[in-house]
Amino acid sequence: GRGLKMEVWSGKRPNSLDEIWRYNENTTGYWSQWIDSLPYIFPNEYDLFTTRTKGFFVPTVSGNFSIYLHCDDRCDLYLSNSSRPEDKVKVAFQPRYVRNYFQLESQKSRAIFMEKGKPYYLELLQQEYYGLSHITIALFQEESSFTADQSDDAVNEIQNILAAYEVFDEEQVLTFNMWPSRVPVVKEVQNISISSHCASHLCGSTFFKLSYGHAQTGPIPVSASASEMEAALNNLWSIKPDTVQVTKQEDGQGSHYTITFNSDRGDFAALHFEVFSSNTNISVSEVTKGQSNMATLTLSWAGIPTAPIAFNATVSEVQSALENLMKADCPAEVLTTQGTNVKYFNDFENSEFTGAQSGTPESHSGFCGFRSLKNADALFRETFTKESGGQYGPVSLNQHPVLCFGYKGLLRDEVGLKFTYSDSSGQTRAATTRISTLFNKEDKWSYKCMDLQSALQTAFIGSRYSLQQLYLYKDNSGADYYVDVVYIGKTPTTMNENAVLLKRRPPPFESSGKSIKAFSVTKQRSAASEITYNIVVTPLDCAFDFPLMEISFMQMTNSSEDRAEFVNRAAAVTVTRPHRATPPLSGTFDVEIYGGRAEGLSVNISKEDLKYALEGISGMGQVNVEDLGTCRLPSWSVTWLTKPGAQPLMKVDDSSVVGNNVNFVVQEKAKGGLLIRGMTGDFFRVWEEKTQVEVYINGIPSNCSGNCSFQWSDEKTPVVTGISPSQGSSGLGTLLTITGTGFSMENASIMVGNSRCVTEEVTATTQLCRLGGASAGTYPVSVNFPSLGDARYAGDNILYFDYQLILSSFSPQSGSIGGGTVLTVRGFGLSQNATVTVGGKECEVVLAADTELKCRTPA
Repeated sequence: GRGLKMEVWSGKRPNSLDEIWRYNENTTGYWSQWIDSLPYIFPNEYDLFTTRTKGFFVPTVSGNFSIYLHCDDRCDLYLSNSSRPEDKVKVAFQPRYVRNYFQLESQKSRAIFMEKGKPYYLELLQQEYYGLSHITIALFQEESSFTADQSDDAVNEIQNILAAYEVFDEEQVLTFNMWPSRVPVVKEVQNISISSHCASHLCGSTFFKLSYGHAQTGPIPVSASASEMEAALNNLWSIKPDTVQVTKQEDGQGSHYTITFNSDRGDFAALHFEVFSSNTNISVSEVTKGQSNMATLTLSWAGIPTAPIAFNATVSEVQSALENLMKADCPAEVLTTQGTNVKYFNDFENSEFTGAQSGTPESHSGFCGFRSLKNADALFRETFTKESGGQYGPVSLNQHPVLCFGYKGLLRDEVGLKFTYSDSSGQTRAATTRISTLFNKEDKWSYKCMDLQSALQTAFIGSRYSLQQLYLYKDNSGADYYVDVVYIGKTPTTMNENAVLLKRRPPPFESSGKSIKAFSVTKQRSAASEITYNIVVTPLDCAFDFPLMEISFMQMTNSSEDRAEFVNRAAAVTVTRPHRATPPLSGTFDVEIYGGRAEGLSVNISKEDLKYALEGISGMGQVNVEDLGTCRLPSWSVTWLTKPGAQPLMKVDDSSVVGNNVNFVVQEKAKGGLLIRGMTGDFFRVWEEKTQVEVYINGIPSNCSGNCSFQWSDEKTPVVTGISPSQGSSGLGTLLTITGTGFSMENASIMVGNSRCVTEEVTATTQLCRLGGASAGTYPVSVNFPSLGDARYAGDNILYFDYQLILSSFSPQSGSIGGGTVLTVRGFGLSQNATVTVGGKECEVVLAADTELKCRTPA
């Protein structure tokens, strides 16, 4: 019958599941049960037991099948390619507890071809320790008429297209040789001479700028004092953390500023200048060349210097300096903290505290630090949550009227506010409005401060203005924008927005949009005088084409694209580049399946365009495409939506893709088909040593509640040894006697060919029957006893009986010479196959039975 037999042994903890085969009915803790289906869930109180479940698996269709195994806690699945238990092999196993069918490769069998209706011996070994326990299998078949939308058991085909090629991160190696120690410091001194023909009362409005590296001062009047010049230079981030000291002298040639660099880093490059009037002349000269004490070194990348790094620094110190180089460094006045004078401040650097914000946290793109907020339509809401807990609540603009923030992108020239206020009659009113302002329309950072209360007082006369929400808007282009260091406070963070930008140190490559995802530094000291740092740089978003790093305050003596040398007296530093950052793939690829082809697909094709291209292939049907890759490693996932079952693997032609050692591959992520997780008794048959009687109702096998065994027995098989007579006819009233052994005292069903011989008398060794009608010929005699079954022949020699042909009369005895007379012939043993002649000519048979025949006479 249907189902499986489960044998259980309580209190067993075998070292190996194979030990279960040594258990039997006499082993302590044994009991057994019949189970109808899988999964089978054991009662909660069952712990520390082993089971052996066996029976036959009977597929309902022919095809390739994979079987998934899952249990608690460990189990093995054995399957035979036949009904023979001795042919079983392990096809799947689960060595430890896992959550589902799919966590271990070993839980899935290979694809096995099985035939519909054929029994395959199956055996499950299981061990349970503690807690809830179950055992189950799932059946996967590749053939399916249903998709996942049509059946919970259906699995849609999923294939991944993966683009692989030779990819390198940016790698640069810094090698330090003959680095001295305890070198006396000489401070750098430079002189700036300024002469201008401006009228004395206008010299305060005649300006110039100074710069060092990529940092530039604001406008400096040609009449600037030494302290003004000193303050301007000390604001340059390219000189920090060092400072300068400035003295001023005047003579008939103009003003002369002596700039002393308070630094032990050595030789500073000459300051650069920019004049705004043709009657102003500036010269810069080096008075004293600085000399480093060689205690530190300064790396520079794309003109942006790191903080000084101690010579022979650790790996973490070098890596930290490089990582800090990649974040924007803002002036202190912009980086404030919440308190009495600051109601709200957020620099978005706390990646764990972004849920209350309206926008998308963005790494590697900050006005200050690393992070900013993209498309933040709400700069502030009273419901925003403080890091300390609780909501901000409304902001009193009487106390905190000023908004300041950094921004980048294309913003509409207005700020939206939702607020309450008291009107002239003292009533509290709620209102929304938009304040006009001007934003820079550039893809680089700007800084803005606004007096919100003053703007509201112009349009809404009243008092006690309380801010609830604050909004920004995209301009008509719909392009992304970014905000950072959002401040709502008592006073502006700066009185000069442009000065904030000048004081801000940008990260390298900000103007080009490149950024770095990660640094990895290793250090090697091959000799007492040589130290090597290997720096591996992982770019963000496939950035490439980086410059070599440089060593500031040392002289470059030789350089190429992948090598540069720097010296300072005996010390030498070599920068080499073993690998350049690999650019992303370019070019096109083709996809082929079902004999069709989608051609000219870009390596950076969108998921929408790839879907459109694939659905254009005949036979593909509808698919869903997901972009799983990066610009470095493109990959797409393709899921069949309307074509059920397993699909052939797509083929990719990557011959037109540009890259090193390009190899596009297609991997089958999920084979389409049916995954049947609930296996009912229809799939199983109980294993028994004896042949079983099975009953099917509408094709569904029944359960056997008792003994359903059946045995073929030679002792219970009747044997026919002879018949008498061996010829005769029903017309002669012939009685046929069947003799033999093992007969039962019941009327047998006796057939002579297809004609029944009706039993009239029985004994223990004979059956006497009267012949029925039949056409003449030789026929086998068969005997069946209702209680015993078919009789066999002695020596397997079939016994035959001859039906005789007997003619008793015919009429008429004369007819037309033209023929066509219907002649009726009567007798026994006649048939349609009989041949009748009249005068040697055939009389065409038109109707025949075993006792009468009619034919049409010839002419």
